[in-house]
Amino acid sequence: MNKEVAEMIRAYARASDFLEGQRMERLARMTPEASREIFEALYALWSQMGRGGGGNWEALERLKIDHLIEQRRAFERLARQKGLL
Repeated sequence: MNKEVAEMIRAYARASDFLEGQRMERLARMTPEASREIFEALYALWSQMGRGGGGNWEALERLKIDHLIEQRRAFERLARQKGLL
């Protein structure tokens, strides 16, 4: 395997571990009220997209963008912790 590819795979594994740690910390601090709000938002999205037939593609695209922004921020936090930024 190419050394660059191997290093990239290791970097993705480290980033994945970091993101999972961040997620677990966030969930540990989450209040029941906050988790209920998330559930209700997900249910509303499912209701619009799943049962609604045509779906709400704009809402799905917003969720995708939000996820990508969250992922980018996590990579930046990891880079700061590693002294790369």
